[in-house]
Amino acid sequence: RRIKFTADFHATVEKGLVKDAQKMLESTIVEKSHLLNTAPPSDPQGRTPLHRAASGWRCDTPSVLIRAGADVNKMPPVANFHGTLIDHGRSPLWDAADQGARAHPERTEANPMVLEVMLDAGSRHLNRPSQFQYTTLWMAAGDGSADCVRTCLRRGAVINLSFGREDAEDWARQCAGTATEFSGTRSGVRSFGGLSKAARCTRAADLLAQVKAAGSWRNYVSGARAQLVALRKLAETGRARL
Repeated sequence: RRIKFTADFHATVEKGLVKDAQKMLESTIVEKSHLLNTAPPSDPQGRTPLHRAASGWRCDTPSVLIRAGADVNKMPPVANFHGTLIDHGRSPLWDAADQGARAHPERTEANPMVLEVMLDAGSRHLNRPSQFQYTTLWMAAGDGSADCVRTCLRRGAVINLSFGREDAEDWARQCAGTATEFSGTRSGVRSFGGLSKAARCTRAADLLAQVKAAGSWRNYVSGARAQLVALRKLAETGRARL
């Protein structure tokens, strides 16, 4: 019964059924900390309920779990390509940035507010690389979510981390090329806001290129604000239209 209850809780969280999850937490027959921070044996990726909530679109589900005691920095061991468990697990923050890789039929871009929830709760994994040397910024860029890229940069993501390979901009352009190559598949044709995966990754890459050219996120934002002020002044004099 304990195993069934744990599996049911994971499924409830993954579906975003917040009220049902709260009721299960209040009437749990399993130790609450165990229920919140343990992955089921059947999951080789070692995903806790918070991992599942982070990969969804809703902000309230991870918020409820965190308030109940879910560890935002929990990284259970995961299985590598050979099926061997390795200690370098997956952070819930990375799932929050990589939501587009999940099976959302109507949404393919990650919700940046889920990232905010994780970071506000004290996640320490913004610039920590995954077992494949991908940071949160890389995952957001490869997912084609410009909003999540902005959130990462605003919250302190290091833009030039490369680990001896390409950086986040290069990775986004590589993902755009892959999406174009597989444009006839379901993942290639799925769009969000009228944009294909290739177009979204290109947009994220262009944003990163602009930030790198500016020297930092702060410089980029300051430059954009200065341009807006200048444009408004021109509009007031009738020399430009907003």
